[in-house]
Amino acid sequence: MCAALLHIVSDLARSSTTFVEGIILLKVTSIPATRADGVSTLVVCSIIAVGASAAILAWLREVYHYVTAQKPEGALRPHTHAPPRRRAVALRAGEFVPVGAVRAGEVTRVESYGCFVKLDDGGASGLVHVSELSHERARPEDVVAVGQPVLVKVLAPREPGRTSFSLKAVDQRTGAASAPPKRARKPAATTKVSLDDCVVSYSRASGAGGQNVNKVSTKAELRFSVDDSKLPPAVRAQLRATHAARFPFPSLIHSNPVSSLIDSELKE
Repeated sequence: MCAALLHIVSDLARSSTTFVEGIILLKVTSIPATRADGVSTLVVCSIIAVGASAAILAWLREVYHYVTAQKPEGALRPHTHAPPRRRAVALRAGEFVPVGAVRAGEVTRVESYGCFVKLDDGGASGLVHVSELSHERARPEDVVAVGQPVLVKVLAPREPGRTSFSLKAVDQRTGAASAPPKRARKPAATTKVSLDDCVVSYSRASGAGGQNVNKVSTKAELRFSVDDSKLPPAVRAQLRATHAARFPFPSLIHSNPVSSLIDSELKE
C-alpha cells in the first residue's frame, strides 16, 4: 500500500472535528502500527487525491488541510482531504509562512531563469523567477548577485513541491508593497498633410437667371489627391483602403454647400 508521511504544523479547531494543516514529507510503502512521534501521521494516497498514487512525489513539501479523527488507540488518522484554505511554505517543525508574507533572505544562486533565495529566519529556499525580479525587463545577473540580501514575498508555488518568491513585489528599502511604475504614454505617430497637396474650389449661384440677388448659394470643395501627394507609399495605401467607401470620389475630402442671406452678418 502506498502512503505518505504527513507532518502536522498547525491545528485548526472546527467545532467537534479537528482540522490540521500538514506538509507531505516523504513517500512510504508500509504503514507502521504506531506513530513515530506526536506530530506526524501517515496518509493513504487515495485520501490525498483521487486517481493514481504515482504523483505523490510531486506533492512533497506541499501544504494541505485535513479533517482528522481519533482512532480507539489514540492515533491520529486523516480520513478526509479538505480543500486548502491557505497555502503556506514550511520553515521548520511547527512554523510556516503564509502566502503573501514578506521575509528577508539572501541570494544563493543566479541562473538564466531567475535566482534562488534562502530565507534568514527558517532556512527555507525558493525560486524567484525572472518575471518576478523586476518590473522592467532585465537579466537576472543585472538585478541580483550571489550573497546579496533581499526582501521577498512568498507566492503560491508554480509547481507542486516548489517554493516561489517575488522580488519585484517588495520595496527593497522599506519592505512595503511595490507597485509597477506608471509609464507615460507616447503620442501616436502622425503624418501631416501639406496644404500644397490640397485644392479648394468655390461655386456660387444667385438664383435662376441671376434673380434674387439677396440670396446666395455657395458650394465649397476640398480635394486632396492621394496618389499625387508626398505621403509615404504605406500611408497612401492605407488611405485608399480605409476611405475608399467613405468619399464619393477618390480625391474629395469635404464638400459643404452653404446658403445664406447677404444682409445677415455671415461669419465663416
